[in-house]
Amino acid sequence: SSDLEVFLQRADGSGQAELLAKPARAPEHWLSPQEFSFISHRGPAEDYDLWTYSLPDKGVTPIAVVPKSAQLSSRFSPDGHWVAYMSSESGDWQIYLQPYPATGAKYQVTKQGGRLPMWSADGRNLFYEWDGRMLSIPVQTAPEVTFGQPSAMPVTGYIQPLLRRNYDMTPDGKQFVMLFRSGPQVEVVSNFVDGLKRRLQIP
Repeated sequence: SSDLEVFLQRADGSGQAELLAKPARAPEHWLSPQEFSFISHRGPAEDYDLWTYSLPDKGVTPIAVVPKSAQLSSRFSPDGHWVAYMSSESGDWQIYLQPYPATGAKYQVTKQGGRLPMWSADGRNLFYEWDGRMLSIPVQTAPEVTFGQPSAMPVTGYIQPLLRRNYDMTPDGKQFVMLFRSGPQVEVVSNFVDGLKRRLQIP
């Protein structure tokens, strides 16, 4: 809906909520304490664009705006100089990378599909999801932008909706935090035969 808005309020609940951006669907990632990215919904049902909002300037700047497609799930690199996101502009979800602030350059990271990118703690890899699998792809941004071959990670069975990332990484980059369905429970019962006899009143 075009009337969605993004507000800012102190974490302790004090003060009044301040309207920052409209139309705006969801804040996504803090670049710094003064700037964050958000989704703007400005067209048909699946037309989303990426912008940043600067608290000192009280203004917005486009990151990725492609008509008749959706750009979302933005994540800034650890050094703040790059932003990765997913886009449907090619007809299927793919991961893209571009400098930040935007220069007009844009690089398609994935070729076989990709969603919900997340940087490694050292900025050398992008993790992403596709078709129920987690993958990792090496990223090099200097002296030129290049990508390695994606490799599947040894994790399956997690819960992941289409558009909202359900996984994250610890700050040290050593562990993933993910959502899984609960599996079957096994309960160990001791003295089962004696208990059954008592229940059935067998001497």
